[in-house]
Amino acid sequence: MIPEFITFRTSKSGFWYDISDKKIKNGCIYVYEISGENILNKKIGQWILNVYIEKNRSKAFVKAPVSENTGILDYQIRSKTIVFMQVPPENLKYYNYFYHPISIFKLEGAKINKERINSENEIPKYIKEDNFIKKTDKVKFEKYGDILKGEKLKDKMIVLIEKDYPCLLAYYFYLEVIVGVYLNNEQLTLDITDSTCEPSTCR
Repeated sequence: MIPEFITFRTSKSGFWYDISDKKIKNGCIYVYEISGENILNKKIGQWILNVYIEKNRSKAFVKAPVSENTGILDYQIRSKTIVFMQVPPENLKYYNYFYHPISIFKLEGAKINKERINSENEIPKYIKEDNFIKKTDKVKFEKYGDILKGEKLKDKMIVLIEKDYPCLLAYYFYLEVIVGVYLNNEQLTLDITDSTCEPSTCR
């Protein structure tokens, strides 16, 4: 269902703290591993992605808590979370989908922030033109206001992903956050050159 360089590791029920809702949540946690792929000739190394889906499947989010590399870009990626919400039941066409406002991650000072987009033409090529995304029928792109109610996001583009495929939530995080951060922020130094660490003596 997803490219070979993303591997399913495990899934289990569990608890977590939802920082936006300020509540303890429970549901299913899916763990995926990304093997090293070259982006602009820079190896991103190994990554662990966690997909959290609430028990009632009304909300999901994805984080990348572990990375092989330790550069500033990797640190920024580990600090990012993307959230997916369930499409309301009144929308029968997309009721079995999660949605997420599409974002571009850009450097602002020493911090990488996200910028939401307003038209299909602004969807980055590394998302829209991805070979796997173009082939699957489980991922859609729409304008928020065309299918959902609400003023705050009505002019923003969203991605819709079928709720039965947590692997696609992980893959989308890989595209939007990991690939996006690396491609959009080449000017940041990727290597740690000012210190060395001695090998561990722990046994």
